[in-house]
Amino acid sequence: MVCGCTGTSAQTDADINSNDQTEMVTITDSNGREVTIPSNPQRVVCSGSGCLRLLSYLGGNELAVGVDNIDKKDNSYDKETYNARAYYLAYPEYADLPLIGNHHSDDDPESIIACEPEIIFRTDGYRAAINDDELQEKTGIPVVGLNYGDPTDNRQAMYDSLRLMGQIIGREDRADEVAEFFESQIGDLGERTTDADPAITPKVYIAGISNKGPQGLLSTSLTYAPFTYINADRFNVADSDENTMTQAFIAKEKLIDLNPDTIFIELGTVQLNPSAIDELKDDSCYRSLDAVKTGDVYGMLPYNWYSYNYGTAIISAYYAGKMIYPDQFEDIEIKEKADEIYEFLFEMPEYDILNERFDGIGYTKISL
Repeated sequence: MVCGCTGTSAQTDADINSNDQTEMVTITDSNGREVTIPSNPQRVVCSGSGCLRLLSYLGGNELAVGVDNIDKKDNSYDKETYNARAYYLAYPEYADLPLIGNHHSDDDPESIIACEPEIIFRTDGYRAAINDDELQEKTGIPVVGLNYGDPTDNRQAMYDSLRLMGQIIGREDRADEVAEFFESQIGDLGERTTDADPAITPKVYIAGISNKGPQGLLSTSLTYAPFTYINADRFNVADSDENTMTQAFIAKEKLIDLNPDTIFIELGTVQLNPSAIDELKDDSCYRSLDAVKTGDVYGMLPYNWYSYNYGTAIISAYYAGKMIYPDQFEDIEIKEKADEIYEFLFEMPEYDILNERFDGIGYTKISL
């Protein structure tokens, strides 16, 4: 069987070790490395941002035997509030698993060995102090490197990694289902908004984009996936020469001059004092903004939280669509849509529990 992955296709049913009770196969991982692995692993660890989310998408949560510090219940990232990792909330048992190291694949080889995994899946090996080959050598455990991609320009890399992981743990069909589900939702978003009339479409701005932690009103993005999915990048007031794909800051005077009709705020900002919401409330300079005058300011659950929450990005797009193009999304009830997506991905509706963690203002109009 051939499974697509970034760079080169993964090869299976090869290099079988007939001298061992465990059948071994050789695959090619997302980084082009040939790795010999057990054919039916029952114990794995996921290292790096987004890696455990991929396993959770596949329903492979029971295979995990260790986690990094982000997913331990006693670390600073896991507070009673401000937790946007839907996979973690769906599978709280992750918090009780042994620690394998720190986040972003800052792995401790001895801790991994103690967990006795058969395979190490890894998304951040490219920036770790110990690269994939070195970790494999130090532990004696095969390391499969994965590319997590991004929600706008490189979803295929994530799908390929998901399918590779699915092939390895025997969840190929589920991997296909998840990829097809995401593309069907994104396709629906695009179809609803392709013919939108720019003359009657509001100018929009996204605030509070996180970057190495929470940020305020002037932290924004030109390529904001929820806008991209609904063809709203063209209505984003932020200038391309002042932005990167994921996050950038603009000047206060620039935002006032741009004067958006509608402001969306990613709610990771509520961890700050002052937050982006506080800035709009308390700084008299922002009272001239049309969005503030009309009250068109809306909260968005953050989708980039220990890498991209693909499901949340899609939900945010449906909500932004309802605010920007109300006629095209009049049939969408956002809580119902959110729970449909979370239930497909993690077997439970999660809108309420996620919203509670962000002061109950996710996908609502924010009172100023």
